[in-house]
Amino acid sequence: MTIDPSAFQIKENYTLLQPKTLGPEEIDYLPAQVKDVLVSKKQNIIFSLKYIDTIFSSHLTTFVQIYRLLQSFNLQLIITDLSPAVLNVLQMTQLDSLLALHLTLQDFEDSLAQENKVESKSKDLDFSYEIKEEGGKASVICEGYMAFGQKIRSLQKELKDCSKISFDLTKVGYMDTRVLIMLSSLANQTEVEIVGASNVIVELFEQHRLKDKIIFID
Repeated sequence: MTIDPSAFQIKENYTLLQPKTLGPEEIDYLPAQVKDVLVSKKQNIIFSLKYIDTIFSSHLTTFVQIYRLLQSFNLQLIITDLSPAVLNVLQMTQLDSLLALHLTLQDFEDSLAQENKVESKSKDLDFSYEIKEEGGKASVICEGYMAFGQKIRSLQKELKDCSKISFDLTKVGYMDTRVLIMLSSLANQTEVEIVGASNVIVELFEQHRLKDKIIFID
């Protein structure tokens, strides 16, 4: 199921996306729909969550996918009309430091009128890690956004021969599903524990029924 095409409105300076619902199937197809829209008009996407009261890990993954897609065109994803619950999740996962947020669409339009144009943040999905090995146990301190890419692949290779692995995710705001699968695969080979995971990351493991494979430590 895709989002109703009427949810996309082509404006003079941006494209407004304002869906009435945002269920699992709609979320899955949304990046492809956004890409189709960009074919006809390449401009910033204003994603209004006016009718969306709560978001889950699947929504966060889609936000990041759309962010990356727009970034490849040197465009920006701007999210507006944030309920307190939605804003709280974005802050907890530190995506508020990556994405451009406005509490209401009117706030955005007011800022647009003042600036005449939207300036791109040009931020990257930064991720860094440090590995400390002692007595056959690897302790991995992670920081940033755990989106699957070259750094995650390098981390995976460095850990392939470890008998026990502990991940400190205290400073990790976001994790996409491909990283979750990677951690789950590691847990099939060795003992994996996670320290300091946010509620959203724990929810991601629960959603995919993988939480029991990992030892979570508060």
